[in-house]
Amino acid sequence: MLFATPLNQAFTDDEKSLISELTKVKLPLIAVFTFDDKKDNKIHTQKEAYFKSAGCKTAYFSSKENTASHIKTLYKLIEESAPEVTRELTPVEGLVRPGSTVLLVTPIDSAAPKGRLILPQVETLRDLLDRDCNAIVVKENTLQSALENLKNPPDLVITDSQAFAEVSKILPQEQPLTSFSILFARKKGDFEYFMQSLSALENFPDGGKVLIMEACAHHQKEDDIGTVKIPKLFKKKICAGGKAVTFEWSREIPANIKDFSLVIHCGACMITQKTMLERTSILKAKGIPVINYGLFLAWANGLLPRAIEPLKGIAK
Repeated sequence: MLFATPLNQAFTDDEKSLISELTKVKLPLIAVFTFDDKKDNKIHTQKEAYFKSAGCKTAYFSSKENTASHIKTLYKLIEESAPEVTRELTPVEGLVRPGSTVLLVTPIDSAAPKGRLILPQVETLRDLLDRDCNAIVVKENTLQSALENLKNPPDLVITDSQAFAEVSKILPQEQPLTSFSILFARKKGDFEYFMQSLSALENFPDGGKVLIMEACAHHQKEDDIGTVKIPKLFKKKICAGGKAVTFEWSREIPANIKDFSLVIHCGACMITQKTMLERTSILKAKGIPVINYGLFLAWANGLLPRAIEPLKGIAK
């Protein structure tokens, strides 16, 4: 991140507050000092010392000198900062090779947006095309005919997690299978901690509370996955023996987070990896297990470890 500040004006309280917040989130920060030709030496010394004490690199711009040389220096600093930035994986990175045939199962139900696919499906499709794969898109009710029309089985089937049960009945057991949401668990979150957290489902306490977290404010339908489908399936699989459970829903981590035995998060397609990792880190530090929708639905449908096997990679 670039932080521009003039060398002919003293620090403002807002600047100091913002710098403090930015250093807390551990973003690589480059201080860009403007008006170098009109600098106040005392202000310059104060600002340079302040940023260097925060571990920031510095660059200078002057209205009297060649801007191109300043920009070249700034680009170099940005390049040097690149290793400090965690790059977000693409959906199928490391899972396919050029020429792979991948079948995408995309149900069109009441929750699907009119006239378009949802973001995880779009990103996955584009990633496959960028990697010169053969991508075939079907609905769950045409999956069988699509398989019959293929000369060879697909290298991978990626389905909407909500269709796991129907899709798994159609596919042979040896067919590699995963879901868009599980791909995004790897892409956005702390996948290792998600996997560790699955044990919370087997050992869920009587009277425990589950927090359903979502990253966006989509319009909820009658059969909404977070408020209806997952709670219903959770009760069927975990509360059949008489266990009590309470569900709450939020787009932010609540103040009473320690009251919860488990967090089930959406696929996080509308937030950055950094934001999702920060959320997970906070929950992990408080000892709260976290999984995402796809992993819960795979577990509930008896598809673990099968649904995560493709994430070990089929491309060498």
